[in-house]
Amino acid sequence: MRIIIAADIFGKTDALGDLAASLPFATEVISPYTDSELKFHDEQEGYDYFSEYVGIETYANRLLKHILESSEPVMLIGFSVGAAAVWYLAGHNNLNNVISGIGFYGSQIRHAREVEPSFPIHLVFPESEEHFCVNTLIKDVSKYQTVSVERSAYLHGFMNRRSANFNAEAYEIYLQKLKQKINEMC
Repeated sequence: MRIIIAADIFGKTDALGDLAASLPFATEVISPYTDSELKFHDEQEGYDYFSEYVGIETYANRLLKHILESSEPVMLIGFSVGAAAVWYLAGHNNLNNVISGIGFYGSQIRHAREVEPSFPIHLVFPESEEHFCVNTLIKDVSKYQTVSVERSAYLHGFMNRRSANFNAEAYEIYLQKLKQKINEMC
C-alpha cells in the first residue's frame, strides 16, 4: 500500500515531511505548487497565493495524476486545501486503487457538498470555522454511507507547525489517531 498526503497551502514542509516519515507504508507528499517550497509569512498570504494561482480543481488534478500513476492500493490523507482536493477526487468512480481517505479541516469541502464519495473517507473538522457553520457541513456530508466524521476540539491548522492554530498536544493525539485509522482502513 502507498499513502499519498495532499499538503495544505504551505505545500511541502519539513514538518509535513516529519509527519509523513512517522506513518507506516511508503508515503509521498504532494504539494499544490510546482515550486519546491514556498515561504509564506502567514496563512492568509498562503491562501491568497493558492486561490490566485492554483485552486482546488487544479490541485485535485495534480493529485489525480499521482494516484493514476500508482500500481498499488492508495490511501489519501489531506490537510485543509489538500483535504478538499481529496474530497473532490472522492466523487470520481474510476479510482479503483484508492482504498480510503482521511481529511483534516477541509473547509473548502463546503463548496462541494454534493460530492458523494466512491471510497470510504474520514473527515476531521475543527471546533469552529470563521466563514461557515461546521455543524451544518457535518450534517450535509454525514448523509453519505462512505463518510465518517469527527469534530475536534481544536482549530483549523492544529496539525501544522506553521499555522497560528498549531497545537502540539492535539498534534500528538491526532497523529496517534491517524496511525490507528490507517491500520483500520487498510
